[in-house]
Amino acid sequence: MLKYLIDTGFFNVGYLLEESESVANYLYSTRSSSTINFVLDENNFPKQLVNRIKACATKSESPTNILMTGDTTLIDLLIGRTTDLSHIADSKFDILPNATPTQQLEHIERLKNHKLLQVDTPRTQELSQLEQSLGISTTRANVILSSHIEKELIDIGDESRMIFAKLAARQMCKDYVKQTYIKTGDCLLIPYLNELWGYDSNLLNIIVKHGTVTQAKVQVGYWIEYLPRNNLSRFPSSPCNGQLFDFFAKCDNHSNGLQVVRYLNDKSFISTRFDDGSNTPLFLGDMDCINFLLSKNNRIFPWLTHLNIVDLDLCIYVLQTQCSYISDQWAYLVALAAVSIRDIPLIHRLISLRPGIFKKSGLLMLAYSLGGDLSPRLEKSLAKISSLFHWRRIGDFSNIDVFEGAYKHLTSGADRDELLLNMIERAVYLNRIETWTVGGTGWNSS
Repeated sequence: MLKYLIDTGFFNVGYLLEESESVANYLYSTRSSSTINFVLDENNFPKQLVNRIKACATKSESPTNILMTGDTTLIDLLIGRTTDLSHIADSKFDILPNATPTQQLEHIERLKNHKLLQVDTPRTQELSQLEQSLGISTTRANVILSSHIEKELIDIGDESRMIFAKLAARQMCKDYVKQTYIKTGDCLLIPYLNELWGYDSNLLNIIVKHGTVTQAKVQVGYWIEYLPRNNLSRFPSSPCNGQLFDFFAKCDNHSNGLQVVRYLNDKSFISTRFDDGSNTPLFLGDMDCINFLLSKNNRIFPWLTHLNIVDLDLCIYVLQTQCSYISDQWAYLVALAAVSIRDIPLIHRLISLRPGIFKKSGLLMLAYSLGGDLSPRLEKSLAKISSLFHWRRIGDFSNIDVFEGAYKHLTSGADRDELLLNMIERAVYLNRIETWTVGGTGWNSS
């Protein structure tokens, strides 16, 4: 758009030249290599402006933002390969978003080259030590798995494991390595990560969400066989924290996640939690996951009392089999969804399974307004609408069927007149009075 305005003369390029430093700061703050390259192309913008923007590349926060593009060619053009940027060392650097492990390692090396990160030990010594550590890690993983019958192991290769090992040594890369490495399915680096980081129960959570049962076996086996003595005092009798269920609820692969949880369950692991178990996340698991959680074999989540199941069919299944696991609040939300998509059979089932939620006036009016054979089933609840609050809601809702269903149960008198008057006031206030005048309803307040 800016290029179009300049080309057509609607925008004065002189202003951009005067404010070139502000323009540069804003441009580099986008951290978008495609946008920056477009603006720096002299075929798109005047050469004088391009040169001024380039001149600002090492000022203020611009070097940080340029480095975070991850574009090697652009970084070399604007900053150079070894320019000393230690004057901005206090800036917050992070890993690159959506980058591969190789790209992340290149990013770390660039930060070192620009003196923004501490340089590691001499490279030959670093590689020698890492190769030895990775060899030990592989041996330990294989020893742990020797007592298990495993399918063919996923093996990403020594080169890829070396990249992950180098990244893992940087605190800023720790979470990235956990997520990205476990997603590969490889397990031979797990002992090394434990040696490097010490006891970390969150690694098991990541395995539940993104990994495999083989990785879980190596992780648990390491804790049992190789956990350093100085960490034993920090190792609980059951090393599963309450977050394990949260990771299981949203695991990438339901089958893999359930295999991991069943393995931990068979190993007598118990996920500890310090609330009443009602504050659980949305559960995205399948029928097999649900059946395990509802079964008597589930010992790993002894505190589990509620499931906020997203799938409507699974939610109805639980309502029919073990109704208490679905709270009234969650059943109410399911009913709202059923009403919104006009799923009459589902609403009927919910009325049978959890009739109490339809006593709430909003849901009651929505369901009743759908008409048909729902109306007789909800008639008794509608007949109990007699408070000022409820009749104001009828005015808000302004549905003739709902009004008539409730009106025929009102007894005459001053109270009735007051309720009707308040209802009409609400309808007028919300400009819905036409609902009551078009077609006629056959009622009056006399």
